[in-house]
Amino acid sequence: MPLNKAFQRRIEVLDACFRRRQRIWTIDTLLQEVNEKLEGMGSSKISRRSLYDDLKELTLAYDAPVEKYPNGKQTCFRYSNPDFSIRNLPLKQEEVGYLRDALDILRQVQGFQLTKELETVIAKLENTIATSVEKRHQIIQFEVETLATGSQWLDDLFNAIKGKTVLGLRYKPFNREDATDYEYHPYLLKEYRNRWFVIGRKEGRNSPTILALDRIMKLKPIQKLFEPNDLFDPETYFNNVVGVTLMKDAVMEQVRMQVQPDLAPYVLTKPIHSSQRLIKTSTKGVIILEVTVVNNYELRSLLLGLGPRLKVLKPKELREQMKAMYEEGLAAY
Repeated sequence: MPLNKAFQRRIEVLDACFRRRQRIWTIDTLLQEVNEKLEGMGSSKISRRSLYDDLKELTLAYDAPVEKYPNGKQTCFRYSNPDFSIRNLPLKQEEVGYLRDALDILRQVQGFQLTKELETVIAKLENTIATSVEKRHQIIQFEVETLATGSQWLDDLFNAIKGKTVLGLRYKPFNREDATDYEYHPYLLKEYRNRWFVIGRKEGRNSPTILALDRIMKLKPIQKLFEPNDLFDPETYFNNVVGVTLMKDAVMEQVRMQVQPDLAPYVLTKPIHSSQRLIKTSTKGVIILEVTVVNNYELRSLLLGLGPRLKVLKPKELREQMKAMYEEGLAAY
């Protein structure tokens, strides 16, 4: 069964159609309805053949009682059981087991106190699991890191983003002695290397402002109209960024690197960025890699951390920056 987001959306649309018993659904009216809904969701349209495949999967994967019936000269589709809906399906024992596994992982990944709403949901799931699935031993364990300062603001910021609430906060950047008070519209929380950041809009600005949570001195909700996020797409904003630093006029660049044989397996199995591609492998095992990213502080720090076995070939500016950092480090010793 094609368990992906696009398939799930189509199945949900089909289910909604069949629950509308007052309408007659032919393959053409179903196709029109599904494609209109998909287009509204920003998804690609499907063909008649794909629709037939989805109807088959709906029957096989969800035990949906999809039946054909004649209506004049037309062949129509409906649920033989008018009370059926995929939304009403109970959890299977195997699926409950998957939930336990997911919860075990979630407890290790999250580094902050869950909100009361999430705690209630998890408690309900655990109660279901406890009565349905035998106790399992832990099978996945993550590295335990020291929790970064600033995590005390996570719940407040999460709720503010969810509730579309403007915040009055006091912020003290690393490079300033004094803190600044201003109004802030939060849109997204992001973690990078065990540090948390919030991306939003300072009052009166038309560009995103990224704040480190460990530099927030205090915050509180204020009664003011929340400005919706029309500045960036959270799904794609950081696609070509290592870390979180993204300057207003930043441009994507193709960064080409030469990696020595002893470091090559590490970089190949743990890519520098999701855009990484292998350009060339020499007979001696030296490889040439390329990534498409923005040149920022986090990228340079990552490359520096990989040591002299990795050499930047281009662009020239980044190559010179890396050279200067190595020279500065050498001078310090």
